[in-house]
Amino acid sequence: MWFNPPYSMNVATNIGKKFLTLINTCFPKTNILHKVINRNTIKISYSCMPNAESIITAHNKSVLAQKDIRVESTAQCNCRDRKACPLENNCLQDSVINQATVIQKDNQIDTISA
Repeated sequence: MWFNPPYSMNVATNIGKKFLTLINTCFPKTNILHKVINRNTIKISYSCMPNAESIITAHNKSVLAQKDIRVESTAQCNCRDRKACPLENNCLQDSVINQATVIQKDNQIDTISA
């Protein structure tokens, strides 16, 4: 297991030493978890954290990339055979009103709009 505290020049405390001291005091040889949690199984590695500018830049890039994907998907038709599109290449249009003519068995004609 690894303990990765963030590294900072502003921190004067030796966090690694304090952490290993806690391991020794909280998990002595008499503790049932000592086989799993001890100085030999826990490793310490300081990690560098990104600064605020790089976090904001990465966020802005991801947001702008999502907008580009939405802009590219403005196609009007997704039919395989565009020549046979029933809605004149506008099948992806929002709020389309369809109309049908229905002939009943008694030859009465009704127009249905949906």
